[in-house]
Amino acid sequence: FVVEYEESHWEPGRWKELQKVAGPGPPSEPTERLKTPPAAPDRNPENIKIHGHLPHEMDIIWDPLLPTEYNGPGLEYKVSYRKLEVEDQWQEHLVMRPSFIVRNTSTFAPYEIKIQTRNSLGWGPQPKPITGYSGEDVPTTAPRNVAVEVINTTALRVSWSPVLPATVRGHLGGYNVYLERIKSFLSPDEVLEERDSQSFSGNRTHAIVLGLEPFSEYTLTVSVFNKKGKGPKSDPVTFHTPEGVPGKVPILIASNIQDDSVLLEWGIPSVTNGILTGFLLQYHHLNETSLEVIDSFELNITSPDATQQQFWGLVRGSLFRFNLSACTRAGCGPAQAQEYRTGVVASVGRTMARITTQRWFIGTLCGVALLTLVAVIMCFVVRNKGGKYAGMLPRQQQDTLSMGK
Repeated sequence: FVVEYEESHWEPGRWKELQKVAGPGPPSEPTERLKTPPAAPDRNPENIKIHGHLPHEMDIIWDPLLPTEYNGPGLEYKVSYRKLEVEDQWQEHLVMRPSFIVRNTSTFAPYEIKIQTRNSLGWGPQPKPITGYSGEDVPTTAPRNVAVEVINTTALRVSWSPVLPATVRGHLGGYNVYLERIKSFLSPDEVLEERDSQSFSGNRTHAIVLGLEPFSEYTLTVSVFNKKGKGPKSDPVTFHTPEGVPGKVPILIASNIQDDSVLLEWGIPSVTNGILTGFLLQYHHLNETSLEVIDSFELNITSPDATQQQFWGLVRGSLFRFNLSACTRAGCGPAQAQEYRTGVVASVGRTMARITTQRWFIGTLCGVALLTLVAVIMCFVVRNKGGKYAGMLPRQQQDTLSMGK
């Protein structure tokens, strides 16, 4: 029911809801207790799982029935199994717990499995069989016909013939590719023995392998794997990776910057990826405001040991960008870039030289003037007070002063 009210002084005739009251009424008296009669189970277990933890066993587990689903006393499970397409007769076992282990099986063999419930009143419905496998073991054979196709300095394509399914002895996980870097052709006498492996999942016959080092010798093997482990490796295949472009020049600096010339100096890259053949230098005359390229020049430095280069004929007081790359037979690597202005250091030097010359000249004039002034003062003093101090002077000078009087 709903309770409403009216405020008759200010809002006469307007009814507002105050409260709603709803819900069930009081219950009736309970009936007498009743007990249903027992019956055979009306359902079988669900979520059946088959695991092979050991090579010659098969573990079967399932979700048990709830007590309210027993339908009567004495609940049991009948586990039936037979090897798929090999055995006609079912092996049967009655268990009370929701698990069973089949022992002495073949390694990774397919089986049909059924689980049926029963109690003291009878059997549950006829179950449908499911397929599962006994325990796995490590593969027994290696892939054959392994071939390598080098794509570039750091990548290759490897292919193989797949192994027979029976030799996998488990669910095929994929293939492992093993690499061993034997040596670098930059240091052929050094034995490296650098090892690496990469996994490729699924049933496949080829893979792309990345992360190789340029200009090196490798050996490669392939194996198959399952959940239990890895099989034997294939026969090794030896291959070479080609030269690559060098790494970046570590430093590029300019010295002895003049009005129309500059001396560039640089360092050799620590990673050459091949035999250095020289350097590629590009230098661009830039617009001061927009930094657009006015003119460009290119110079091939054919000495791999070069670490400096003098340039002449540059425009005085102009901005230049220098790009330097190290090169091998495979090409030139990334450039090291620097910008410099011609004539700045030289002009500053001449400005400082002129200032120094002016200061020396002014200082010299001041010194000469000061000495002249001192000499004039001394002469004046000696002339005016010569008699008083004459005894203090040598005789020759006294005679000279007397003659002057």
